[in-house]
Amino acid sequence: MTSQRKISTSFSNRQAGGIVSGIHAERIFRIRRGGSEAGFTGSYPNSAQFLWTAWCFYAIFILHGAGVSLASFLSVSYREAMTEKRKIAVVGLWHLGETYAACLAELGHEVVGIDADEGVITNLSRGVPPLAEPDISEMLAHNIAAGRLRFSADFEAVRGCDVVWMTFDTPVDEEDRADTAPIFAASEKILSHLSDGVFVIISSQVPVGTTEEIKNFIRKERPLLAFGIAHVPENLQLGRAVKSFFEPGSVVIGAEDEKTFDAIEKIFYPSTEGEGYPERSEAESKDYGSRPNAAASRRVIRPLHPKFLRMSIASAETAKHARNAFLATSLAFIYDIADLCEKTGADVTDVSRALRADPRIGQDAYLDASIGFSGGTLGRDLRALLKKAEDTGADLPVIASALAKNSSRRQMTRRVLQESMGDLAGKTIGIFGVAYKPGTSALRRSLALEIAKMLRDAGAAVRASDPEAKKEDVEKTGIAFFRDPYEAAEGCHALILITAWPEFSALDAEKIARIMKEPKLFFDARNFLKDKEEDFKKAGVAYRGVGRSAR
Repeated sequence: MTSQRKISTSFSNRQAGGIVSGIHAERIFRIRRGGSEAGFTGSYPNSAQFLWTAWCFYAIFILHGAGVSLASFLSVSYREAMTEKRKIAVVGLWHLGETYAACLAELGHEVVGIDADEGVITNLSRGVPPLAEPDISEMLAHNIAAGRLRFSADFEAVRGCDVVWMTFDTPVDEEDRADTAPIFAASEKILSHLSDGVFVIISSQVPVGTTEEIKNFIRKERPLLAFGIAHVPENLQLGRAVKSFFEPGSVVIGAEDEKTFDAIEKIFYPSTEGEGYPERSEAESKDYGSRPNAAASRRVIRPLHPKFLRMSIASAETAKHARNAFLATSLAFIYDIADLCEKTGADVTDVSRALRADPRIGQDAYLDASIGFSGGTLGRDLRALLKKAEDTGADLPVIASALAKNSSRRQMTRRVLQESMGDLAGKTIGIFGVAYKPGTSALRRSLALEIAKMLRDAGAAVRASDPEAKKEDVEKTGIAFFRDPYEAAEGCHALILITAWPEFSALDAEKIARIMKEPKLFFDARNFLKDKEEDFKKAGVAYRGVGRSAR
């Protein structure tokens, strides 16, 4: 009896990185002994191996004669096999949602963005995002025009979609505790419109166990619905969200079955290559200061080749909290070192350079000393882990200490100002940078706004400047706002640089000195302008950094 062998057109994740680029092309059609893999399978006898091989060489000859390279042919074949163009509903359209909607459409999927806010829908339909983010407006307009992207305030728009992606920016209360109510409210609104075979993906930052609750809710209300559910934690960085999406170090997927894992992985492989976001100069691509460059040439987006990390849903939810908690712990550590540096005459920026030079730590380590990180993401995840620890009886002293250390940093600003000018009542203080981070207009959980409130409570008048923050949103908080930093600085007794926008690197110390009032203090809460320290001093402005002894 002739033994049987099988031909499979399915591909493992291990091959994903190289086929499109022409690497390992010979493995497009694999001949395996024994069992089969998912996808089309057929059989042929040993005696046919010669004929099969001959056919392959003949095909290569024909392709060559037609001017089609084997690599190109295999690349297209691979993308077609790996990618299933999806109809995707992105539900929740703030920073996370606007980014996912634009980027998923850029990958060639048919995307509808859904949100109850009619104003947000109207603006997005015109290509205007709720939050400024490099390249987002461009990508929105491009994909709307291409017919791949639309927006709706009607949750019925999920009908017919085979993927529903929950992307609410999870709100937090004053204690940084996550409020999952919007996610459950949306789940109720879409429930009756879910199609059989749908994949529900949660990327909102939620406490551990939330995805399981949503799954149980769907099963209870629609017991006959066939669906897959997964938690895919986002890893976007404000001000660099598009870059974060298209160049991920890894993609974590928490799911319960192979079908769901496979379906989600395929979403990240574009079947067509189109125009992408503009390339940037080296300076523009830095963590601080990535800004749109209207004159930049466009390039073709490469297919994504992330490292997929498959795990349980609970592990994926915990992983997101753990990543941010680790980053927060790194910051708490450098805050301690900064305090020590101020007492010993050392410079924390030099110490940070030495730490980053250690390959076990690395250049991207969170080691920038400051007056603390804002609540939002890091604070929320620290508290989420502490709440889960409380519920389960676990003890997390390191994480608790990181949270406490960050909370104490807020008072550093008051201390530095009072050392220079005494009572803050009646003083005018300017703040440079009020947005959450450089590269975005987001004000939610802005550290600058927290500091401004503290100063106003102490009786000081506050003026502010920011390249992207919306004037009306800032002034709602009682702060006088000026786009021009020199206008903001006029008549101020002290200035505080909180958000390190690249625009502030061009500040003229002498001009600043002429328009300020005594005692003329510049508190650089990010050590962003430490190279201009002598310029400020020569101009008659006292300069203070963080973790650097006053000279």
